[in-house]
Amino acid sequence: MIIPFHKKYISFFQFVLVVLLLCRNINCDSHHVFVRTELSFVKNSVLCIGNMFFTYKRELYNICLDYSRNEGDEPHIYVQKKVKDSWITLFDLFKETDLKGRPHIFTYIDVEEIIILLCENEKFGNRKKDLTCYRFYSNDGQEYNNSEITISDNILKDKLLSSYSSFPLKIGDHKYFLICGISPYKLKDDHKKDNILCMASHDKGHTWRTKIVINYEGYKLGVQYFFLRPYISKNILSFHFYVGDNINNVKNINFIECINEKDFEFTCSNKDFLKVDKVLQDVSKLNDQYIVSYGNDNNFNECYIFFNDENSILIKPEKYGNQNVGCYGGKFVKIDEHRVLFIYSSSQGIYNIHTIYYSNYG
Repeated sequence: MIIPFHKKYISFFQFVLVVLLLCRNINCDSHHVFVRTELSFVKNSVLCIGNMFFTYKRELYNICLDYSRNEGDEPHIYVQKKVKDSWITLFDLFKETDLKGRPHIFTYIDVEEIIILLCENEKFGNRKKDLTCYRFYSNDGQEYNNSEITISDNILKDKLLSSYSSFPLKIGDHKYFLICGISPYKLKDDHKKDNILCMASHDKGHTWRTKIVINYEGYKLGVQYFFLRPYISKNILSFHFYVGDNINNVKNINFIECINEKDFEFTCSNKDFLKVDKVLQDVSKLNDQYIVSYGNDNNFNECYIFFNDENSILIKPEKYGNQNVGCYGGKFVKIDEHRVLFIYSSSQGIYNIHTIYYSNYG
């Protein structure tokens, strides 16, 4: 199914209202602002406890983590593709490995190829010197060849790792895949430059020998950091991570943008996306303008998509029967510079996909 998807259009009145609200805060004499959203629903016969969405050759895919209690502790990691109004399972990655337990998943989209790494996930502090990973490769999205690789863990040995999908980052004449990690806490006030680090591969995930240093002065004492994810858009590196007393008490979700100072060293600073009574969920860019999603801190059934910081669209999913549903945890999937998807599971087995069209020009 080629994007755009099967759609349920917002009414003309809603469209006009959105534009008027945007124009209230933007000088509409010097800018033309067009916003249009389309809503589709997708069913999944698999109960996914984790989802990783990406587009490949203009089609939407999902890596679904299915942790079935009926089959012991063995998870399934399915590659799924959106076909009309359903997720169709194409391949079970995990059954092709000898890994135990839930692995780290790193997905890279490089023009005509999908590369997926499944890496063993040992408890923090118990990691050994090397990581066993399985590298899956596909040039059609349907069939996946895999090989076992070993990654030296010297670079990220004391860092927390999180699963994510990403694009390559070009440094000099080479494109690199990144695996990045963050120190969970800072014990003393020092000037070390390794609170966030990445290891990089220049050969599409076969070998990982390059160290990338991330200088970030906002890393503080007395708090914990986790769920670090890199973002790469137009070859600009950014990071999204959680900050809190512990993993069950998140205080903030930070977003930092980085500048390549020299060779494999980046300097990063905070983007001020924090808003009162709203929880930062995800960030993307359209035409060099940030688009940011928030959850309502007091009502997980309400989400906001902000353009140009002050202009927003409210997303409030319908209620199905007696089941409370919400858009909390929604993710952006960028299609091009004018379109982005906002995806969340509104109830068990049902995914809402908002296709957002946006233009802002003089």
